[in-house]
Amino acid sequence: MFGWRELPGNRWLLWLADATGHGASAALYTTLAALLFQHAAARSTSAAEILRLVNEEFSTVFRRGAFMSACCLVLHEDGVVTYAGAGHPPLLIWHAASRAETIPSTGTLLGIGASLTITETRCQLAPGDCVLVYSDGLYSLKLANDARFTPDDLAASTAGTTQSAAAFLAELQAKMAAKSDGGPFTDDVCAIALCWSGASGGVLL
Repeated sequence: MFGWRELPGNRWLLWLADATGHGASAALYTTLAALLFQHAAARSTSAAEILRLVNEEFSTVFRRGAFMSACCLVLHEDGVVTYAGAGHPPLLIWHAASRAETIPSTGTLLGIGASLTITETRCQLAPGDCVLVYSDGLYSLKLANDARFTPDDLAASTAGTTQSAAAFLAELQAKMAAKSDGGPFTDDVCAIALCWSGASGGVLL
């Protein structure tokens, strides 16, 4: 489940969550989570605070009977990104200077407890930089040696990718497929790329 909304001051909020399990129960969790993120985003523009608010309500409803990984980021007009993750795969930043950077999650899965200890990471994008948020299904390919992909393998696969939102994901998947054993993704995949043009409001999704 994912969503985004424009915030005051020419900022953009983006979130992504992935429920544990499959089937009807997981679909119910994500449907509720979509509403919780909308409500939380109406109360706060802080990535970490939004995750805390969502966790509080989610835990109250399911009482530790359901869990989700989630991440949330705010992209500011000047290219500053504030990011918070709860048990979620690392945020990936592909810099136009041909350097990949990963930002780890600092919080636990949503639903483990009513309170969530989580911090925000702040980073500055340069023109041409791309940010990737994704579910762990992106790791569900196997490498040619039968091992699973890791965050480091994913970061390495960004080398040489085009700095545009339209091409970034397609090229990344092609590079991962070239390193894989030829099999398909074994889990559902959600991935969103945001590329920063450097201009006011210059975000490409």
